[in-house]
Amino acid sequence: MATNPLRHLESLSLWLLVLATVSGVYVFFAYPLSPWEAYRAVAAWAGVNGFLRSVHRYSSDWLMVTVVLHGLQMALEGKFRRWVEWVSGLLLLGALWVVGVTGLMLVWDEQAQLLGLLSVRLLVGSGLFEPGIARIFFATHPEALGGVFRILLFVHIFLTLLLLGGIWLHTVRLARPRLVPPRALLLWSTTLVAAMALLFPVESGQQLSAHILPVEALLDPWYGVGFLLLRILSPTMVCVVLGVVGGGLLLLPFLERRRWRQYPQIDRERCDACQQCVLDCPYGALQMREWEGKVVAELSPARCVECGICVASCPERGIVSAGVPDLPAVRPGSVLLLLCSGMPLPGELRRDPFVVVSVPCVGSVHADGVQEWLRHGWVAVVHCQRCVYRFGADWLRLRYSGRRRPRLRPGQIRRLFIAAFSPSVWGELQRWVQSARKETVHGEALPLSRE
Repeated sequence: MATNPLRHLESLSLWLLVLATVSGVYVFFAYPLSPWEAYRAVAAWAGVNGFLRSVHRYSSDWLMVTVVLHGLQMALEGKFRRWVEWVSGLLLLGALWVVGVTGLMLVWDEQAQLLGLLSVRLLVGSGLFEPGIARIFFATHPEALGGVFRILLFVHIFLTLLLLGGIWLHTVRLARPRLVPPRALLLWSTTLVAAMALLFPVESGQQLSAHILPVEALLDPWYGVGFLLLRILSPTMVCVVLGVVGGGLLLLPFLERRRWRQYPQIDRERCDACQQCVLDCPYGALQMREWEGKVVAELSPARCVECGICVASCPERGIVSAGVPDLPAVRPGSVLLLLCSGMPLPGELRRDPFVVVSVPCVGSVHADGVQEWLRHGWVAVVHCQRCVYRFGADWLRLRYSGRRRPRLRPGQIRRLFIAAFSPSVWGELQRWVQSARKETVHGEALPLSRE
């Protein structure tokens, strides 16, 4: 479904960041740049000011949710192999968390004080600061209080600008990055944030006090959850755990590189510089380079995720990959079933008349091999609802419908079944096979193989 947010987490996160930034700019101009006025002014906001404050808060909360889900999705799909995108994404996630925490502190209520004290405990536990810095959140002296206020405001704004710039680094190596969600999802997400802002306006807690420890203040469920570890571990142990987990995640793409990689191999003699592989690669891993007086395609291993889409993009069959198996010999009357790897398949579809081939992405299967199978049997393709490699299913449909090179030759499309994976797809496939058995070729029935 086009409106499924799990299929558009990248662009949805960017849109939520836009909402948070635009509403934040308005809030900034309405915000008094003084710690003595901040709490009273923010707590009294109503009308447009109160609405946009709530929009800023809820869009920021949902932004953290979508970014975390996006990171988990990339990890499960093996996208951490692209170290620039993975490392920059983790750093952006950390920056987003700090932006959220400092933004909550600028409200200058009891939650802000509690977040400040918990942050100090972590900083002291890391060994980078002395315990005495905790006094700044109980300060009453104008210079001390104003200094903390200015630091928080600077960090909040500076890291927000850093986030906006870091997104360029995070997406610059993607081919055709999807920066805007589908219109329906854009309207749906904006309406949700606006409705929450109207129905559940954000309110300030009790004012920060220099004499009372806010032990019962409620923490924000998205940005304050990281401090819950302090309930079961010492600050030093929390820093150790965060350091080990964070360091392990940052090193993941480099540790994974030690295994044998199945990069595509380009036959430069066959390359005719058509650039179709360059156009089709979802990650910009192919460029044209001069070689022995001619221009040929060249692979950048640092950008390659081994999807194999380039294998199917070359009209001259000049790209091969050990990760993309050759299609088996044609068995007249059989059904070649092409699946993305890891897709669950019922046992009855693993027997004749089906010949099952699992590939990293169905977009890696060359049209020429499928064409040969269509002459003597049928071909069924089941691809992911959300293509793990971004454009694999799109390119496959365009190639097989004759709208993108290399194309299937017309005349046998009726022998081709293409569908996205769903709970009902296997039943649809079996019904299609049953109807296919009634097809005739040159007036004679072409039965399915039943060895």
